[in-house]
Amino acid sequence: MDAAGPEQADKVRELAESCSRQLSSFRNNQLSNDLPCVELLRLALVEHNQQAWEAIYNIYYPLVMRWVCVHPGFRITGEDADYFANQAFSRFWWYGARRARAGCFGKVADYLQYLKRCVGSAIEDELRWIRKDALGGIHRTGDFGESDDAEKAVPDETVLATNEHSTLESDMATNMLFKELWELLYQSLSNEVERIVAECTWQHDLAPRQIYRLYPDRFADESEVSQIRRNIVRRLSRRLMNDTGVKPLRQELENLS
Repeated sequence: MDAAGPEQADKVRELAESCSRQLSSFRNNQLSNDLPCVELLRLALVEHNQQAWEAIYNIYYPLVMRWVCVHPGFRITGEDADYFANQAFSRFWWYGARRARAGCFGKVADYLQYLKRCVGSAIEDELRWIRKDALGGIHRTGDFGESDDAEKAVPDETVLATNEHSTLESDMATNMLFKELWELLYQSLSNEVERIVAECTWQHDLAPRQIYRLYPDRFADESEVSQIRRNIVRRLSRRLMNDTGVKPLRQELENLS
């Protein structure tokens, strides 16, 4: 993010103060001048102004936390609300910035509607992860298919499909199983670069191209990211196959198939 000069910093502070005052009007569905908030959001997402982004985070964090807590799938995940709030802001930063640059947002309500969608998609992705749509493929295929042909977008707000015969107890058991698999994955990582690839791939659902753009100083190109990802998966697959201590975990994963 770009550093702001003294004049820009004063401008951002004034916008943040005005935007904070306008938030109460937005909650009460009252007509108000949302230009300060729009400009603050533009500075944060389009110009990557760090001070503006911090202000946006502080202003809207309580609202995002409320959205997380009232989401019907939140309690099933077993995660803290703060985890999903930060996931939502991360997605807002990554995907919302591109939409802002494309002129997709005209008023504060447009930005906040998209931020709320980021909350929903973060929770729904976690639920899909619990149901083995992410790490569950490791023990079956030994690798992940590449998804670089098109960058992933935040999914629309749709109802998460669930098996009508599943119970809360089985959801929680599955959650624990995949958390154990994630811990095993972490133990298989050899260095900080692998940790970055693992977290970006399986926590933030980013493709190698996106990971390279986020960390151009850590990788030569996106193909290096893909190779590191394959190395991680193959190493974990071998451990699941050969380590007698984790074979019960592999058997449990196979029972979910």
